[in-house]
Amino acid sequence: MAALGTANDAVVGALAWDRLAIADGEFWRLLTGHLVHTNWTHVAMNLGGLGLLTIALGRSLSARRWVVAAVGSGLAIGLWLYFLTTWPDTYVGLSGVLHALFATALVVATHARQLLALILLLALCVKVVLEVAFNGSEVTESLIGVPVVTSAHLIGVAFGSVAGIWYRYGRGLIGH
Repeated sequence: MAALGTANDAVVGALAWDRLAIADGEFWRLLTGHLVHTNWTHVAMNLGGLGLLTIALGRSLSARRWVVAAVGSGLAIGLWLYFLTTWPDTYVGLSGVLHALFATALVVATHARQLLALILLLALCVKVVLEVAFNGSEVTESLIGVPVVTSAHLIGVAFGSVAGIWYRYGRGLIGH
């Protein structure tokens, strides 16, 4: 991700989530837009979040479930933005997927660390509601150079919560 993060403009342009390009059949952009970023600060913020997730909740899921949650949430966010919103025209960054992965792991972790996991899940939901209500974060926007797509965070938490419930309570068609 770091290598793709701020690759030259041609690479970022070829991989970014782009409404018009997706409409023209470039469906890979539904997923690859999460791998490219606007600048090194954007990459560092997303890798920092990924590092925190790994340290705090890395053992909550099997490797297979992490991959399925990441790909599933990336696809869900890409499709949501394409079919159910009119903005943005382009999107890059991993933050929506990170929100999904945090939600998934926190829901699953409630069995072992119930109170702490529930508090952190509630804090994540409050954060996203405040972001949506107040239209993002000016500080983050100034660091990454583009508006924060708060709807990606919102659908990430929603998808991640459903995935966590499925992993925790469902029989699971996907291995442990």
